[in-house]
Amino acid sequence: MAVLSVVTIIASTAAFYIIYALAERWRIVAPLPANLEDTTGLDVGITLGVCVLGLLLALAVAAWLARRIVRPLAAVGEAARRIAEGDLATRVGNVTEAQGETAALIADFNAMADRLQRMADDVSVWNAQIAHELRTPLTILQGRLQGVKDGLFPSTPRWSTGCWRRSPVSPAWSRICAASALRTAGILNSISARSTWPPNS
Repeated sequence: MAVLSVVTIIASTAAFYIIYALAERWRIVAPLPANLEDTTGLDVGITLGVCVLGLLLALAVAAWLARRIVRPLAAVGEAARRIAEGDLATRVGNVTEAQGETAALIADFNAMADRLQRMADDVSVWNAQIAHELRTPLTILQGRLQGVKDGLFPSTPRWSTGCWRRSPVSPAWSRICAASALRTAGILNSISARSTWPPNS
């Protein structure tokens, strides 16, 4: 950025002197006399015209340089908005105008997006594996508790409270255990449903 700013200033200054030197060489303007009172209105008008032409050229160079700076930054901003919306596969493409600090910014942004996508993929895999590992024993427990509640299985001390207490299973406690197992199974199903990115919300 600093280099481009310096180049813009140098180009603006050089453009005026180059155009004025060419105009003087082609005798479009006369060299300034030693006594400025001897200048005519035509000389002043031509000189001002050359100054305006040099200014326009400098503005054109500055606009070109500014576009080389703004376009890569706009691409980074658009990619950041898409990632914020959940599209972690978004990357900033090969922007030909990117140089120096801007090119480094794009490279760092793409590296950050790669890391975010890997982390999201890892979380999805872990959630799916955890839900799978916990669902099977909970399903067995849920069926066993429902069987105890319906009288299909004997009310043994082992199944009385789930804590190895030696007391018969009460209907209220059986209903609580069954409801807890159902709630836990629902949580696991919710985790499985959200194991993909982006979340369905």
